[in-house]
Amino acid sequence: MIYRQIQINDTVKVIDSGEVYSGYTEMFARMGFKDTTGNKPFGYGTVATVFAIDTHLEHRNTLYALVDSEGRECLISERGIELVEYTAVDTSTIDRINDRLAKIESQLDTLANRLNKPKKSQTAVEWLIDELKSYDSNDGNDYYDICVSVSKMVEIKTKALEMEKQQNSK
Repeated sequence: MIYRQIQINDTVKVIDSGEVYSGYTEMFARMGFKDTTGNKPFGYGTVATVFAIDTHLEHRNTLYALVDSEGRECLISERGIELVEYTAVDTSTIDRINDRLAKIESQLDTLANRLNKPKKSQTAVEWLIDELKSYDSNDGNDYYDICVSVSKMVEIKTKALEMEKQQNSK
């Protein structure tokens, strides 16, 4: 049998409800729980999806943030769950996204160099943001549209990097 560490989006089952942290408010906030004041423990056999993973700040064990089919959330240690089903990531999609983003980034660099060379320490995105600050979006310039595109590009790139990181850790 091949051992695989539990990852975000995997489906798990609670096997020891004594490993639940129902009042670890600092970790609730850190891991993105909806209710950061407290959460009711999941019982034995509850099936849920992992939405965040972190390390206990004192004990250094791995903690998993879970959400069940009803939207309830729970924080539990690694000893309290077992993998039911892992989520496979299609790397071809990640590769296509990265290729497209590299082309967009190259086009932005070309545009930045053609219009007004950015400072040596500035990326094309930083340059565009600076340029946007100096123009009004209502005066006919395309800078506003470029900013919206860059913002979407950054969101997509961030998601692609997260997916790539998950795939590489398998």
